[in-house]
Amino acid sequence: MTARERMDDPPLTALWRRASEVMRNEVGERPFKTWIWPIVPVSANEETIVLACTTDFEAERVASRFGEKIANVLARLSGMERAVDFVVLPKPQLLHAAEATTEAAPALVEGSIPLDPKSTFAAFVIGPSNAAAFNAAQNVAAGTATRANPLFIFGPTGTGKTHLLQAAAARMLERDPKLRVLYLTSEAFVRGFVTSLKDRKTLAFKDLVRNVDVLFCDDVQFLEGKAASVEEFFFTFDDLIARGKQIVLSADRSPSLIEQLPERLRSRLINGGGVEITLADLDLRFAILQAKAKRLTQEAPGFSVGDDVLRMMAARIQANVRVLDGALRRLAMQSSNTDEAITFECAQIWLADFLKAHNKRVTLSEIGQGVAQHFGVTPRDLLSSCRRREYVRPRQVAFFVSRQLTNRSFPEIGRHYGKDHTTVMHGCDQVRRRCATDPTFKAEVETIQRSIRDWEDQGDKNNKN
Repeated sequence: MTARERMDDPPLTALWRRASEVMRNEVGERPFKTWIWPIVPVSANEETIVLACTTDFEAERVASRFGEKIANVLARLSGMERAVDFVVLPKPQLLHAAEATTEAAPALVEGSIPLDPKSTFAAFVIGPSNAAAFNAAQNVAAGTATRANPLFIFGPTGTGKTHLLQAAAARMLERDPKLRVLYLTSEAFVRGFVTSLKDRKTLAFKDLVRNVDVLFCDDVQFLEGKAASVEEFFFTFDDLIARGKQIVLSADRSPSLIEQLPERLRSRLINGGGVEITLADLDLRFAILQAKAKRLTQEAPGFSVGDDVLRMMAARIQANVRVLDGALRRLAMQSSNTDEAITFECAQIWLADFLKAHNKRVTLSEIGQGVAQHFGVTPRDLLSSCRRREYVRPRQVAFFVSRQLTNRSFPEIGRHYGKDHTTVMHGCDQVRRRCATDPTFKAEVETIQRSIRDWEDQGDKNNKN
């Protein structure tokens, strides 16, 4: 093969698929869904890999924000240092039919973010923390949930909200291929609206988002604070609901806790009835790891991991699904690179950083004790109903740290402190917002978390001595 010849199509597609998974873990889910997922690999030779974006704006943004990282990931996976060029194809087409996947993508409305073919209802692992949301999404997809409009699924990052939205969109199109289904993230909505203002094409944007039968919008919380975009979203929402169209939304918190939204929009978001997903418990984490390991076995011949390793991971990495997936893929990569089997001992070594960061066995009482000590109050003060400022702030920090260091749900934390789960959610949101704007306060919260982890580590050492 000469330097100007293309690589075989299947290896190119497989290489980009692997690179996409790495990029998902490295840049985070929201940037990945908005910028990386829509990219299509076009061609490659020994000097250059060509990737296609859908607009000049996207190509420029991807090249500036992620170009170097993408090139490094592709070089690491392929073992070849090559330049990466970004081209613009409004409807990205692969150069050879052989590159097309065997499963045709659902026919979404042009302008949608593509669906991940792996995100199906069949691939979703169900447990107590997500069963209600799963059933609600299935009912909406089947057209039987006439009152769930909008359907609003909310919960922490990495709990499967995007999976359910994409599965519902795909099922709707399977049921009725003529449905006009638009799938967007809130960031894509904002970007499209702002671009339409700049280019004086607002009518075209309105036609895109309103001339549909179903609107999916992921990560609605990122509309917060964007007044003009929120107003356009409100009018879009009202127009679709008035004409009997279905809306499906997701966010990392209840609409009642998303601030800087007009009250008229907030009331409409609440009207359809929200469904919460909480972090997976031990049994569900183990089941998810088993399902993902089975899928990895199909994708990477030779990969094998025992249930003893998966049980250890589920018990000690009390985190969201995305972190579990990253840990499992770490094992696959280490095993492949070293030609070693994934034994229990090797897994503990290869996942040392995961285990240290996520091995959270502290109790709610221990967290309360640590927070109280830091703020110079007593654990009893945190459990009291007193709303004096010197108690409210530590109590909210205790709520937040409890969510960070345990897999306890909002209702469980609320019961411990004698509070309603909405109070806990509001407290966590207040701490998260202040951390985002006050570096000193953020450092203080991180110090509290480290001190509590240090207690745990010291306890482990004492138990061994």
